[in-house]
Amino acid sequence: MSGEEEKSKKVVTFMPGISLSEPIQVGQVNFWPLSAAANFVKDTDLAKSIESIAKQYHTSKGEEIGDITVADVSNDFEPYDEDDIQGLRLAKTALAFVAVKDNPIRVPVFGSQITEGLFAYDNFTMHSHAILPSGRMSYRCGSYVRSLSGMEISDFKFYLPPYVRVVKVKEYDAKMLKALGKVLSQQKALPDVQRIFQSMEWINLAYSNADDFGHKTRVVLAATSLEAFLDLPRDYKKSCFTQAVNRISELEKIRESDDCLEINTNAKEPFSYNLPELKKGLLAVYGQACRDNFKYESDCNEYGSWAKQFYELRSSIVHGDTVEDSALRHTNKKEHFQIAIAALTYFLRDQLFLLDAYEYNMDEIIVLGKRKKIEYWFAEDDDEDRIQGRKQTTEETR
Repeated sequence: MSGEEEKSKKVVTFMPGISLSEPIQVGQVNFWPLSAAANFVKDTDLAKSIESIAKQYHTSKGEEIGDITVADVSNDFEPYDEDDIQGLRLAKTALAFVAVKDNPIRVPVFGSQITEGLFAYDNFTMHSHAILPSGRMSYRCGSYVRSLSGMEISDFKFYLPPYVRVVKVKEYDAKMLKALGKVLSQQKALPDVQRIFQSMEWINLAYSNADDFGHKTRVVLAATSLEAFLDLPRDYKKSCFTQAVNRISELEKIRESDDCLEINTNAKEPFSYNLPELKKGLLAVYGQACRDNFKYESDCNEYGSWAKQFYELRSSIVHGDTVEDSALRHTNKKEHFQIAIAALTYFLRDQLFLLDAYEYNMDEIIVLGKRKKIEYWFAEDDDEDRIQGRKQTTEETR
């Protein structure tokens, strides 16, 4: 590649495993369907090159993907610098997390081997191309051996592996995604932001659909995610992990306290929250240090009892102990992995609220209330859809 070509090259990134109905912005990154290219690509020659490369992407059955998803840093398609690469990675992490956590593809630990859900983290793999003025291109993807260069566009063919099905993203946690984009844009409280995204990366990896990726590995990754998020000390991790989750009962008392809950005379909105008081109360609880004299038998509530059991499971797996399938579920038969996701999501919403990025409304705070939340967290799988009122409306396209 000549120096002149290097200066003139353009870069485009595709995410062939997902399909979007409309553009989504996360921080400085735009995700958009190829059909919306006219809104994002002003150079007609570049638009033709992008369309030509997109036609080379196929499903595992050999069908053209068609309206492929494009990930775009700043709409100018210039070569990425380190900040651009980091921005793309974190934006993808956020989008994958909010889409996968509520509708993951999985096989239940017990019972039928029929898979549930739609998304795996593999759906969000990014594929980047450098486009040269000569019409040739290069390709990059993966963590290690990942680059091909000097190809004609027509020489490049890509097929999704059979375990990645193209899925249309129709419903996701848009409110959380907006909050994550906000902290990315403002880089508020940088250490907290780094910890948030590192914990989401661990969870996303737990949703890989690659071959031989077992449920025990997912449990370890979920535990690692919570450890990263909770910023635990290096010593006494089981005790500190248990105490951190145990404090959820204190967080719920804050939400239900008279200082936070206000009665209105307006009949349509009988209650409201004093959000500054809520923030003050949450900060006080999250700021508590790990106790040396914590006793599992006398100090654990429902949350702490689960956390202790979950961390012991994680340790047994990590240290190579024999772990039966029955141990992968909590005492009432709900999978530990699912409860861990609920715990992370709970803590994540609070952290984003404390960073002034997430806006709690009245309904959300009530849903987080103790009785309803415990019923969901520790319900048996058969009761989960009834409790949450969830409908699976996200589409698998191919």
